[in-house]
Amino acid sequence: MYETGWDAGNAVSFDDTVRETTVAKSRAQTQFYDFLRLYQRENMFVYRDQLTKQYGLGKYYIEVDLADLHIYSDTLASQIREQPAAYLVLFEAAAKSCIAEFRSIPEEDAPNIQIILISDDRTLSIRDVQASYSKFISRLVQVPGIVISMSRVQSKATALGVVCKGCGSQRTLPVKPGFGGAELPKYCDQPKGAEGGKKCPNNPFVIVPDLTVFMDQQVLKLQEKPESVPTGEMPRALDLILDRNLVEKVVPGTRVSVTGIVTVFRTAPSAEVGAAHIQRTYLQVVGVSADSSDNGRSSEQYTVQEVQEFQTLAKRPDIYSQIVDSLAPDIYGHVDIKKAAACQLFGGCRKALPDGMKLRGDINILLLGDPGTAKSQMLKFVSQASPISVYTSGKGSSAAGLTAVVKREGKSREFFLEGGAMVLADKGIVCIDEFDKMRVQDRVAIHEAMEQQTISIAKAGITTILNSRTAVLAAANPNFGSYDEMRSASENFEEFRTTILSRFDCIFLIKDKRTEENDMRIGKHVTNIHKYAMHRTFNETPAQIAQSEAQSNAPIPLLTLKRYISYCKSKCEPRLSEEASEVLINKYVQMRSKHRERESTGSNAIPITVRQLEAVIRISEALAKMSLSPVANKDHVEEALRLFNVSTIDAINSGQIMTETISDKAREELEQIERVVKSRVARGSHVSIVKLVEYVTSHYSMPENMIRRTLDIMAQRGDLTYTKMGKVVKRN
Repeated sequence: MYETGWDAGNAVSFDDTVRETTVAKSRAQTQFYDFLRLYQRENMFVYRDQLTKQYGLGKYYIEVDLADLHIYSDTLASQIREQPAAYLVLFEAAAKSCIAEFRSIPEEDAPNIQIILISDDRTLSIRDVQASYSKFISRLVQVPGIVISMSRVQSKATALGVVCKGCGSQRTLPVKPGFGGAELPKYCDQPKGAEGGKKCPNNPFVIVPDLTVFMDQQVLKLQEKPESVPTGEMPRALDLILDRNLVEKVVPGTRVSVTGIVTVFRTAPSAEVGAAHIQRTYLQVVGVSADSSDNGRSSEQYTVQEVQEFQTLAKRPDIYSQIVDSLAPDIYGHVDIKKAAACQLFGGCRKALPDGMKLRGDINILLLGDPGTAKSQMLKFVSQASPISVYTSGKGSSAAGLTAVVKREGKSREFFLEGGAMVLADKGIVCIDEFDKMRVQDRVAIHEAMEQQTISIAKAGITTILNSRTAVLAAANPNFGSYDEMRSASENFEEFRTTILSRFDCIFLIKDKRTEENDMRIGKHVTNIHKYAMHRTFNETPAQIAQSEAQSNAPIPLLTLKRYISYCKSKCEPRLSEEASEVLINKYVQMRSKHRERESTGSNAIPITVRQLEAVIRISEALAKMSLSPVANKDHVEEALRLFNVSTIDAINSGQIMTETISDKAREELEQIERVVKSRVARGSHVSIVKLVEYVTSHYSMPENMIRRTLDIMAQRGDLTYTKMGKVVKRN
């Protein structure tokens, strides 16, 4: 034995170390082989059967649960966790030997079997991995997140076949996995060189595709879940490398838990002077599991104590009012809007028909009203209460930002598909503020996402369909800033086309009622909030947040409500009863009849179609889901119809008095009164209302009620201001 080292008595033999490592790996491969052949679960050979079945289907991979490997051998499981790159190769070689034995074929003819790992161990956040990657380098970790972008599948060389141009000798070069590659030799090692005796030239090797082995590879980008990002910080992202049978398993918007090997790739410096190498951390993925299934049921786990608490909540007869009172308790009034928002949080039931067609279960709501009516605050609270949510503003949102976009990466020039807000909020809620500030073409882009709940992409050679199973809560102002009573509903909604309005299940028209009694109540409520509000910081711990919620006046704390919503959506899928169906059909026929009457007058702004019937069904199912009821009964349908009437139907009827019950001549008189008032009252001057009414009555023979109605409308538009307890009017 040859020994090296400073001291022959204490030095470790290099040859001995290599030999021990080789023996250990050979022993590990034998143990992997025995594990695949002999491991049983409930008296069944799990992996032997899986290998045989997958081989028969032409799928050359198996899924191995790390928990089973722990039960069989802690040593094997530890080796996989500590040195996954080295021992996964042995694991796959053992699987190849097993399939050769099971099918009685030579081992060299057996296909390569990919090992996909499944783990339920504790997960690490992307921040933890990036902050201390040296601690996890080359180790197996599990990271949760949401996929935000995806590249096309490419062919990655695993063994590079090269030929010397001088002598024609062939060589096979190994290729580093992931972002790594292979470097061609600069010199040929053949001693005689070419046939003429000449020495082979420098850089003689060329790549021969026929001698090269390829595999599929795809690059994904994993981002932190929006609800787990600390306040005021940017979400972190991590690159993923998937190969072979793992490619095209997930699309942007999918929430996943990724098992992979932490790897660092050193990028080449740029052409700039003084540029240095950059360390790039990424995951070499060996297993992917989606967090929820296609039917929208979450895989989230609940403790026994939580389940008991939720069951107790569901049995309460006042659970509906308790949930409504817990939504934005600091916002005064808007009870019906809070009820509709509660229905949106719980949602209806998504249905798959036998012919493959799918019906959405998410409820879309539009808040259309005057400034200062707490629309944005309502959106903010709903985004906090929803288990999955994305908040955005219409002014800064484009069609690509809401749906999806195809981007080209700077260095590789490769096209990536990146999901927008409605993709990232899949199975959640998208809150869009300033909806009226969006461009018309941007609003048209979300038509498919709101009804079919998919986003179709056909750009730069990438053709795919992304899921956007999300509810939309939008807030907007009417065309004229605030609602104009002098104009019809069609004129106030002119900015919004019928195609987009029909996709909202509930449309609430919020008016700023300028009455002394209402202003007094709101004033007291707002001042009390500011007097008794607690000091809150942006970096509160979960314990501090829970303490703040316990001191609030909400019947159900926000964190509990959030978990209860998630539990109800995963455990309950109610259906309409026969009695409820009859009530709903009769009411729908009545609404359609009134709709035809409005169409005959040409004053219909919002259509009544089958979509509105489905809207009432979804609201009924959401009401039943709040109490974990398997059936939506007559009471649920009647409450859903009431919510629909106070929202969409009232929005349709609003402003119709001016066009239906008053003749065109009377409307011209109202406009004439407005012109008289503007000519009589100069800008900035004050006039007694009594004297103004007497003047218009005596000179133009107009009725007093019409004059006062015109003054109210002008005050609402901001042209006039009431002063001195409503006895004097000022021209603005």
